[in-house]
Amino acid sequence: MSSLPHLIARATAAYYRQARELYPTETDFNDWLDTLDADNRRRYKQQGLDMTCLLPQFQLFCLERRGIYLREFMAARLTPDQLEYWEQEKAISDFKPSAPSSDLF
Repeated sequence: MSSLPHLIARATAAYYRQARELYPTETDFNDWLDTLDADNRRRYKQQGLDMTCLLPQFQLFCLERRGIYLREFMAARLTPDQLEYWEQEKAISDFKPSAPSSDLF
């Protein structure tokens, strides 16, 4: 039997595999760029659409733009307890402090 983190990783990978069938457009790319801060916008614009298509953040944007939502996908594949665990872990991984702690250096 698979561990819970392994099961969640497999479900997440299945979600993102759907992005292979998408054909992101320049409009998708430009709209996604508009969601980024200036530094990231400049960096990804320079990389271009083809390279950006490999980024999970862009894939998520494109999938959800087409009505394929990560939470709904996960809810259909996980038990309620597993989904709750995934949501808690996702909330922790999505947390981004406003400034790096000085004790990290």
